[in-house]
Formats: sequence, structure tokens, C-alpha cells
Amino acid sequence: MPARPPPTDNYVAAIEFSRGANELIEEVPPLKLMLLYALGASDPPPTVSELGHVINEDIKTTSRGLAVLRRRGWVKTVGDLHDTRKRRVRLTRAGETVVAALHAALVGTAFRIVDNEKGQRPPARKESPVRKNTDKE
Repeated sequence: MPARPPPTDNYVAAIEFSRGANELIEEVPPLKLMLLYALGASDPPPTVSELGHVINEDIKTTSRGLAVLRRRGWVKTVGDLHDTRKRRVRLTRAGETVVAALHAALVGTAFRIVDNEKGQRPPARKESPVRKNTDKE
């Protein structure tokens, strides 16, 4: 028997996640998302080389991606405690907030899809803790 297609609600949930994620990170390409998630899961903070290995990118591509995140104030480099030649990459508080918001949106979407499969209606969506500044001055 062929598998039944997912309900339309699952597609809507996935689309809403995608739109919400884009709002949260102002349409940062997937490489930057991978860098953010990898940094959020790394302990201790990795070097650029280690981070590139985790996301399967070369050091040049990893460095360029980190430069964008650094300009946004989401990552910073810190010295290594044991080897002064090494620099480690760490999320800033702003970066941690972005990773937490993306993670919450992703987990919320997954729960919503599971609830759809069970025929349950999920609770109303909460507003994201990270918002664009839309105030006109």
C-alpha cells in the first residue's frame, strides 16, 4: 500500500517555519545557519579549522561565513587557554539568542507536524524572541 501524503497542515507548518527562520536571521544563507548550529553545539569553542571540519567546508569558506556572523555581532573569537597561537570561535549573547530562537522554531515545527499526523491541533504559535527593528525614526 503506498504511503499516504502528509496533510496540508504539515506543508503549512514547514512553510511557516521557513518564513519565520528567514525573518529571524534576515535571510542568512544555509552556510551561516550551519555555522551557528555547530557553534551552539560545540564545547569547548572550536577553532576555525575544527568548525570547518564539523560543517564539511574548507577553512576559507568557513572564515568568510564567520566574518558575516562577526559583523552581525553573533560570534567572536577568543584566545585558547592552552595554546596562544590558536583562536577559538564563540557565540555572543546575541548569537545564542538567534540559535535559541531558530531551535525553538524548528522544534515547534516538528511537534506541529507530529500533532498533525496524530490528528491533533497544535497550540497557537508564540512570537519569536528575536524580532527585526521596524521602528521608523
